[in-house]
Amino acid sequence: MKNATVVFSAGAPGVQLVSSEDMESVKGKKIFLDANAVPPAGVEGLGAGDDLQELVPDKYGIGPLAVGDLKLKVQLGILKEALKTPKGIYDDTSCLEAAREILEEQKAKGKVPTLKPLAAK
Repeated sequence: MKNATVVFSAGAPGVQLVSSEDMESVKGKKIFLDANAVPPAGVEGLGAGDDLQELVPDKYGIGPLAVGDLKLKVQLGILKEALKTPKGIYDDTSCLEAAREILEEQKAKGKVPTLKPLAAK
């Protein structure tokens, strides 16, 4: 977690992988994504529907239902585009581009915290 900007928690159902103490121990703004929809959360204090909920200072969480919401928005965006341009190519690159556009829209509305990219090693 020390060098990550985004931490993805995916473990066995009902197992907490990241505690509040773990989050507090790392410096800088971080986003914690949790794929575990079975209580307790994989990230302590994170609700299933939380969307960039501040868990501890400068540490934000996205619950499994909110992660699913972004996935659904990307899928619907790609489907709409495919209906307009049926001969297009819709792959992981186009999905990533669609997700970035959605997140930029949310950022413009003040719904996404600004994070500094990691320095190149």
